[in-house]
Amino acid sequence: MKDIPENTLVSAISIPGTYESFSLHGGPLVRSQVWKLKDQLNVGIRYFDMHVGIWHKHKQLNIDIRDKHFMFDQNIRLDQVIEIMLDFLENSADTVLLKVRIHWLFRSYVRKLIEQLIEKHEDKIWTMSSVPKMQEARGKIIIVKSETFNVGIENRDSVLCEKKKFTFGEEKIIRLKSDICNHTIIVTACVAGLTDFPKKLAKNVNKQLLKFLVEQKYELNHNCLGVFSMNYPSPDLIKNIIQLKICQCDMPGFEGETPQPTVEQGTTAELTTEPNSDPTAEPGTAAELTTEPNPDPTAEQGTTVELTTEPNPDPTAEPGTTAELITEPNPDPTAEQGTTTLTLCMDLPFTLCGSKLFPSPL
Repeated sequence: MKDIPENTLVSAISIPGTYESFSLHGGPLVRSQVWKLKDQLNVGIRYFDMHVGIWHKHKQLNIDIRDKHFMFDQNIRLDQVIEIMLDFLENSADTVLLKVRIHWLFRSYVRKLIEQLIEKHEDKIWTMSSVPKMQEARGKIIIVKSETFNVGIENRDSVLCEKKKFTFGEEKIIRLKSDICNHTIIVTACVAGLTDFPKKLAKNVNKQLLKFLVEQKYELNHNCLGVFSMNYPSPDLIKNIIQLKICQCDMPGFEGETPQPTVEQGTTAELTTEPNSDPTAEPGTAAELTTEPNPDPTAEQGTTVELTTEPNPDPTAEPGTTAELITEPNPDPTAEQGTTTLTLCMDLPFTLCGSKLFPSPL
């Protein structure tokens, strides 16, 4: 995000996010993601949705995170989430959006604990209702207001998903732009209900969304899409959301040309994990894979994806501007099946750099 103009409102940026971001345990009706928090941050996720509460004792000081419908414990606490996010943002020009929904008993007590946690990091967490500009948001967590935690920026659900299916009519796209240009965070979540299997639904809706982004990303109004809150997003889907340009509005706060992605030479950052050939299992360590270039942006999920940067050999070109995302089916017969390698060393608007073997989410 470092190349986004300082005067740009966060609402004008297309942001990849996850729905039920921490629901990794509890079976096929519960599990909504395959990556842990650090992995989601490293692959480009910048919006997170969580369900929290206290279930056992009134004087409990730690706020648990559970899934939305069945309340399975997800083995992570809110204070741990905040610490991981702030560590990630410490030397970053990016920002992270966080929506908190409170469940079960003792809600007023939980609100008090959340407010105390925010106060502890008050210089690093945005809690105002107004949408910040990038110069105000860099390095910070932005709290997104929910129906059960009335703190943070105003936001609205989009109209792009109806009956668990995307519909991208031009009138809907124009309506989104109108809301975004009126300084509102718009969130699109086309996700599973109580009796749906999140992974099964994600296979259909994520494919719809990716097709739309690939085919329509250069249409002016189609850059004004806001936040996508998803189950099981693939690296390719995340990449296509990140590559959308900034929404252009004829209103204060949206001045300046849309920046072109640039890459700093010598930028490095490691992405770490653990291996597992099961595409639904936790990410895991494995030897790095290498690939040959392939310019096809519509490669199937589960293919190898590589982002690389090298000094530009053209002496007349701007230094540090070579950045290419290439995909190709994995040629290594000994590699884990259903995995995707990201070799990331690039600034889109989001800073991504390093190498990682990710299980294919679907």
